[in-house]
Amino acid sequence: MITDIEYWNRWEQDYQRQQPVNIEQNFALMEGMYQEALHLGSFQLVDPLAGLEPIIRYAKAINVSNPSLQTR
Repeated sequence: MITDIEYWNRWEQDYQRQQPVNIEQNFALMEGMYQEALHLGSFQLVDPLAGLEPIIRYAKAINVSNPSLQTR
């Protein structure tokens, strides 16, 4: 059991600083976490253009031409 938590935290930080960076391992971990999130349904992969039609209709409905801007 750890009795001196401050000592443990310092040791753990020093240990992590001394470890070399392994890009391939980091990408493999990231890919695994991404796949797990997909499996759990955390990311809802939907069409980014879904629901855009009502927004376009609304924008066209409120679009009022301004004659003062056209004469410049």
